[in-house]
Amino acid sequence: MKDVQKFVGLDVSKDTIAVAIVGAGKAAPFINLLPVWTVIFGVFLLHEQVSLMSLLVGIVTIAGAVLASL
Repeated sequence: MKDVQKFVGLDVSKDTIAVAIVGAGKAAPFINLLPVWTVIFGVFLLHEQVSLMSLLVGIVTIAGAVLASL
């Protein structure tokens, strides 16, 4: 990780390093999972309730990210 930071010359995030390793084509579909993680953390940390529509949209989003990365 330090080698990548020295190469770039900046303090880069772990996401940037992951994209550099895996490639943008494989990493791009998973940016759509950020709202899904937000809901998951909201349920566990803030005790939020999830509606049926949110659950279905989360499943479709996960399936889309998996299909797009194949």
